[in-house]
Amino acid sequence: MDLTAKRPLPALPKGNRTKAERLQHQASLPVTFHNGGRRFAAVHEHLDANVGTIALADLQEGHWQRITRRRIELQQNFSLYHMNFGLIAKSRVIDAVRRGTELGHSVIYVEKAHIERLLNSLPRR
Repeated sequence: MDLTAKRPLPALPKGNRTKAERLQHQASLPVTFHNGGRRFAAVHEHLDANVGTIALADLQEGHWQRITRRRIELQQNFSLYHMNFGLIAKSRVIDAVRRGTELGHSVIYVEKAHIERLLNSLPRR
């Protein structure tokens, strides 16, 4: 799957997703970059020893901004509730991440933790 394509992933029906479907959907989203930092890499590429990717610990703030924005852009149904800001639309979240606002930094922090949980939840090969 080409992660650089500009179209969102198909939405899964809300409430009807199994854990496996949710994991599969999240695993198709980018989690890091290929060596060189230009192309996004999904979970299966990051876990493949034959594919050169940047380790999560080596990603810079700009990398995390791009990954977070791309993950949000690729999700057809996305909204965020923040206890200080209320319900926030997808476009506003993307803009906040791009501009590096307080909200944007919060979203990046949560996305980092989510990616780490996702990688830790997958069965080891």
